[in-house]
Amino acid sequence: MQDKAQELLHYANNKYELVLNVARRAKNIKDDALNMSSPEANKPISLALREISDQQRKDRDAAIS
Repeated sequence: MQDKAQELLHYANNKYELVLNVARRAKNIKDDALNMSSPEANKPISLALREISDQQRKDRDAAIS
């Protein structure tokens, strides 16, 4: 898990900022799920971390191309 956190730091200046970004996105996901009245299969924090990780992967692939 620590290696993954280090990879995600690419999108933040420090761990504190990363945690704030993930928490903010998780809250948005949770609010959206409540508005849609459909329960999410995954927890908001897991989804937020996955989104950040996916974006990092896309950026890395674009840099290689």
